[in-house]
Amino acid sequence: MAEGMMNYNKPLWKNIICFLDCRTDNRLSGDFLCLNIWGKPVFSYALETVRKAGIFKRIVVVTKSVKIKKKLNKEDGIELCETFDFSRTNGAVCVFSGRAAMVNAVTLRNACLSFAGGILYTSARSERFNLQEPSACFSFLEEHENKAVNAFVIYQVIDGKFVLNNKTEFVLNSEESVVINGINDFELSIVLKKKQNNTALLKQMILNRIEEKRDIISTACVKPSICLIGHSQMDYWSVDELAGFKIRNCGIAGISSFEYTEQILNKDMLNCEAEAFIVMHGTNDIVLTTGIKDIVLSISHTIDYIKGNNDAAPVYFIACIHVNGRMDRNNCLIDELNKELRKELEKQVIWINTDFMDNEFNELKPEYTTDGLHLSDKGYDMLGKQITKYIIGEMTNAAR
Repeated sequence: MAEGMMNYNKPLWKNIICFLDCRTDNRLSGDFLCLNIWGKPVFSYALETVRKAGIFKRIVVVTKSVKIKKKLNKEDGIELCETFDFSRTNGAVCVFSGRAAMVNAVTLRNACLSFAGGILYTSARSERFNLQEPSACFSFLEEHENKAVNAFVIYQVIDGKFVLNNKTEFVLNSEESVVINGINDFELSIVLKKKQNNTALLKQMILNRIEEKRDIISTACVKPSICLIGHSQMDYWSVDELAGFKIRNCGIAGISSFEYTEQILNKDMLNCEAEAFIVMHGTNDIVLTTGIKDIVLSISHTIDYIKGNNDAAPVYFIACIHVNGRMDRNNCLIDELNKELRKELEKQVIWINTDFMDNEFNELKPEYTTDGLHLSDKGYDMLGKQITKYIIGEMTNAAR
């Protein structure tokens, strides 16, 4: 049978071995494998990714380091060797760099599942520049191109020989493509790992806050009420009533619409007995890598849930509020999201614009915010006055 045409009874990823490359490379400015990032050596992060991927038939750590060997000598499911040996291999081999500390296990798993033979190698998007025509582009940026990065490579192997006639790119995002090849990469990894740790802490904080507010979320008010749904700009709003209605605040600080659906709506935790709903989602969604269409769909699920449980109650949707001087959020993206949300939701909700919160630069007014994102007392006062006008107007129209 011709090379590359071997008849596998199972997909290639069903018979895949991972070689974790922990060899010292003297061409680098240092041996980064054992340097510490927030309590763990670099190679431990790479090994953790390989293990969590949960797809490898064998995990072989290739190293001559006495320190690494000693640390892994008693680890279950880990083989140690000093050189690569593919001589008896049939199937697929993943060579994963021990310095690729930023790759996510889900990413690695997806790469393996997509492997169809030949070679699959990692790449990342890189900027191209046009220095000849400064007036033709912004900041000399021309377009993007993909460049190979040495995070991991997957090979098809038949009888110990590599199949090299088919190369495929697997594009990593900017964070996962950081491999520690130099001091700057190492320092950047420290920052990025801190960000990942903060994300884990945020998730736990969200779960804790949901548990704290479980009774509020699942229990209706005795008095006629308005239910607030959303993120911190709802959760931090210390308001007892609006337009004569008791406020039941079901907002959760830090949460995205995806997490609200997963942790609250999908568990049927939200009691929808209320005279009206005020929903505010979006600002925590745009910091994710999710596209606008998926965000709109996720927020639509929230509205559908409310309508499915209480079709008589009006739903007021507050447009995503602009920010002021924030790196993590972009007002242009907020405008794009608001445009698509309004187009999708306008037949189901009463849309509340938030341009009354803006200054002349279409940014959130400094006096309305504590940090460029979260609202000050003055900001909440203004928001409450505007929403009350909408509620009273709607009640007046309904009474006619």
